[in-house]
Amino acid sequence: MAKKSLGKVKHYRRGSVVSRRQVGRILGWLLGAAALFALGWFIGPPILDFGTHTWYSLKNGQPAPSGP
Repeated sequence: MAKKSLGKVKHYRRGSVVSRRQVGRILGWLLGAAALFALGWFIGPPILDFGTHTWYSLKNGQPAPSGP
């Protein structure tokens, strides 16, 4: 009696395993995005206030501020 073959053995790639390099890259992107968000959070309001003040000064005919 002949042995019955089970067919080809499938060797799956490690597609579902995340390497340390990929984890480092993902953490780098997340930290960069968090830093950009924090920068916008702290720097944005003064820039918007300055722009708004300048816009309404010019619109109402008052001279624009000379300093920051």
